[in-house]
Amino acid sequence: MKRLLSGLLSGLCATAPMTLVMVIVHRLLPGDEQYPLPPYEIAREMSEGAGAEQHADDEQEHVQLALISHFAFGAGAGGVYGLLGKAIPLSGAPGGIVYGLVVWGANYLGLLPATGLYHSPVREPLGRHAMMIAAHVVWGAVLGLLFQELVQDPKQPAAAGKQRPTMPATGERYSF
Repeated sequence: MKRLLSGLLSGLCATAPMTLVMVIVHRLLPGDEQYPLPPYEIAREMSEGAGAEQHADDEQEHVQLALISHFAFGAGAGGVYGLLGKAIPLSGAPGGIVYGLVVWGANYLGLLPATGLYHSPVREPLGRHAMMIAAHVVWGAVLGLLFQELVQDPKQPAAAGKQRPTMPATGERYSF
């Protein structure tokens, strides 16, 4: 249960820097590639498919729906990472990055086009692919690091070469 909850929380938190990377890189893309970000387009498809488009005519409501669904998916994917954590041979940032790239590939190259929630990747310019891959690398790295910190037993020694910082005794100072 701890691994699942740690994964959910790590995935949720990792979605914030991921989203920031997407927004920043999106603004740097050429003008013809600055159409709505994938989470927005996916949320619009989902709401139209559910017949909810009459209830979300407002652009701001679609943006909110996209953010909520994006963070919820990030949390859910993090939960899966938590459950698979011991099966992934790498830990920390490297394991998270590999997982983040698997999540990107499985969804953007397979599941989303197959379900009609997002268009085929052959229709995406290279810059948009790079944006989404970079965002998933950031998400995975943060996920892996947060998850590792949350599940590590504080009574166990840190991995070789990694010392966990400790609070100094009263009167001692940190030196940098």
